[in-house]
Amino acid sequence: MTMSMALNPETLPLKPNQDQATSLWRHWGWPACAALLVHGLALGTLMLNWAPVAPVPTLVPNSVSLTLMSAPMPMLPMPEPIIEPPPVTEPVIETPPAPEPVIDQATIARERRAREQEHERAQERERQQMLERQQAEREQQRQQELQRQQELALQAEQARMAAEQQALARQQVSQYQPISKIAPDYPRRALDRAIEGDCTVQYDVTPTGRVSQPSIVSCDDPLFERPSLRAAAAFRYEPHRVNGQAVTVPGVRNTFRYRIESR
Repeated sequence: MTMSMALNPETLPLKPNQDQATSLWRHWGWPACAALLVHGLALGTLMLNWAPVAPVPTLVPNSVSLTLMSAPMPMLPMPEPIIEPPPVTEPVIETPPAPEPVIDQATIARERRAREQEHERAQERERQQMLERQQAEREQQRQQELQRQQELALQAEQARMAAEQQALARQQVSQYQPISKIAPDYPRRALDRAIEGDCTVQYDVTPTGRVSQPSIVSCDDPLFERPSLRAAAAFRYEPHRVNGQAVTVPGVRNTFRYRIESR
């Protein structure tokens, strides 16, 4: 009787820890020991009962077959899952709510009253400034009106004085008579035609009493213009004095009358 047991070392699982080694011993160690014990007993019995016997010719087999039997691989237990310890969470410390501020009604009332008083003072300042501006505007208007009245009065006075001076000048001019004058010559052609008329000449009298820049103002007939200008240029006047100083008298006029006397 021959018993063989084949172990395939490649099929043996390798356990990295002590639990795996214990598991292999339980599943493989005891059966292996029992098999060795049985083989030992059988070998001992054969040796005790062995006797030399003539060899019996045996037929040599043509071929030898060797069959290797492998023991079924035992079911290995599933490895126990590694249970990770739960994460350690720090305890949440609740912050107590802040105490509500204490409202001082008296302080609030004082602050509100102070703001109201400041607002009233600001309004009073604005009213005072407005009154001052209005008063300043009225005073400015009054000064402008007074200045305008003074200007009007001054203009009226100047106009009055100018009118008086013009009237005095006209009176003086009208009374300003030459101290030396000659009558103009009667134009021959006017005599032949029996033409009569007037001719007014205007000129300035210089401080020396001479006639300057004579010109015709009006003339009834052009025949009278030349003799009138020639006669006016020969006039002589007494120098006109103002505050003791001789001045020019402008706009002096003289009218020459041309009449034919009947005989």
